[in-house]
Amino acid sequence: MKRIVVILLAIIVFSSCNKDDENSAQISGVSLIDTDQGFDFTLVYPDGKEKKVKSGSIFGTFNGQLLDGDYYKSMRGGASGFKFDFRFSIPKDVNASDVIENSHQLRSQRLKLEQTGNLSELQTEFWLGTSDENDEFDAFTNVTGSAKYQQNVAAIGERIAIAVEINGSVINRKGENVKITGIFWKAKDDDIR
Repeated sequence: MKRIVVILLAIIVFSSCNKDDENSAQISGVSLIDTDQGFDFTLVYPDGKEKKVKSGSIFGTFNGQLLDGDYYKSMRGGASGFKFDFRFSIPKDVNASDVIENSHQLRSQRLKLEQTGNLSELQTEFWLGTSDENDEFDAFTNVTGSAKYQQNVAAIGERIAIAVEINGSVINRKGENVKITGIFWKAKDDDIR
């Protein structure tokens, strides 16, 4: 009899968990969220030197068309001397809200427009810098690693619409492999879903 009660309790506990409960545990950087929008990254260089880059500046979320009905959703942010872009490229027959809230591998090479039109799966990219040669990072070099995307995150006493945690590395213009970890977020989603 005790065994049946234990099994029933286990079933109740596991079945009461929902997707939101599971996702809330995925983003470990929620404690870094201290404003309604921003980013907080740590860069670690090969010599062990660390650099913190933090700002309350997310430039916005953007939606656009790729070839043959494929489309993208992206976010851009930055501060003086540091810029980043994050992009989902999505097949035309896929609803973004069905696939973006998850953990994703970052694409190692930039997805070119001519490579779209027949996307078979979601492509996720994150890059730093601009085309300005004075920037530390070349905007045509993607960060490799992973990104965890979550919506409706509880932080700073309110709900944050979008939070993305990055764990990856990128080669800077000096040829150094720089590790980047951290999070960016935005309280208003501007229709990225």
